[in-house]
Amino acid sequence: DQEAMAAVQRFIAEKGGLFSINHPKSIGPPWLFTGWEGFQSMEVWQAMWRFFNWESLERWDNLLQRGERIVAVGGSDTHSIPPAEPRHPHGLGEPTTWVYANQASEAGVLGAIRAGHAFVTDSPERGSHLVLLADEKGDGRYEKMMGDEVRGGVVRFRVHVTGGFERRLWLIADGEPIDIIPLDRDETTLDFSLDVSGRRYVRAELRGRRGRPERGEVVWALTNPVWVAQ
Repeated sequence: DQEAMAAVQRFIAEKGGLFSINHPKSIGPPWLFTGWEGFQSMEVWQAMWRFFNWESLERWDNLLQRGERIVAVGGSDTHSIPPAEPRHPHGLGEPTTWVYANQASEAGVLGAIRAGHAFVTDSPERGSHLVLLADEKGDGRYEKMMGDEVRGGVVRFRVHVTGGFERRLWLIADGEPIDIIPLDRDETTLDFSLDVSGRRYVRAELRGRRGRPERGEVVWALTNPVWVAQ
């Protein structure tokens, strides 16, 4: 019930743990307990993209627009290795959360997730990577990354893409695409400037077709936001 889940949240916070909501979507099953406050991360991408993950992505982005600083993670939710259930054909690492950890340990990984120094891709084997950096000082060093905060004003950003051939790079600020860029090569580094005054965040997605054309585009990779100081 609501009170019990609130108690769980308090216990996790007291122990310094990381509270994450998994697959908040119609076939999740959906999140039915407390509100959307008091947790640090959300499983924005669970299993294959076609498992209604666009619902989780939209919910997450709506929370970001409200000012909630929630870290996106992905999880394969694999029930067996190798996959043995027709309803769960995805394998371990589909999708994969990549983190910039200061040490190869549980504490290092959790610290990176808590900081938002992470991006999510379709798998570890199909080659898609997507990294968002920011040059707040204007010295060309790009010292800020996903999960970090920049001040208002004009900020120079850098996006590095691998696995981008014939896909499209979406640059998103406060829920709206500020640019959609078709990619004609596998590896691309793109710099752009944006006045972030009055905005809350900037993030990126890599989208493209997979399988039958009539199914439209799927997400191949997404970053956590670079936040804007309020």
